[in-house]
Amino acid sequence: MEPIQFLKKLINENGNSDTLKEHLEILSAQLSRIENKVQDLETENAELKKRLNEQKNRTESFASNQHHSSHCGHCGSALLKKTESSDSPSFSEAGIKDTTYQCSACGEKVAF
Repeated sequence: MEPIQFLKKLINENGNSDTLKEHLEILSAQLSRIENKVQDLETENAELKKRLNEQKNRTESFASNQHHSSHCGHCGSALLKKTESSDSPSFSEAGIKDTTYQCSACGEKVAF
């Protein structure tokens, strides 16, 4: 039996309805606050799920578009040395980093 229904039953069965009515009002107010909080949390949860799904899609799109080779785009040499790594401006939330390499053959910088 729900608390409010239980208290209503007590009010009807017992003579001291003032105390029971006060308890019912307190419980009703608490229940209302809890219901509002649940609704807020459900809304927040839905928004977070949406953001997560969007981020996953962006990450998958980013990963599928990464067709770079491990060769210098300027001279074609495979002698690349990692020089820098930083959070990707577009995909940092997903933990993706932009990495810069320097070609040992021609000195050109290549970013992946």
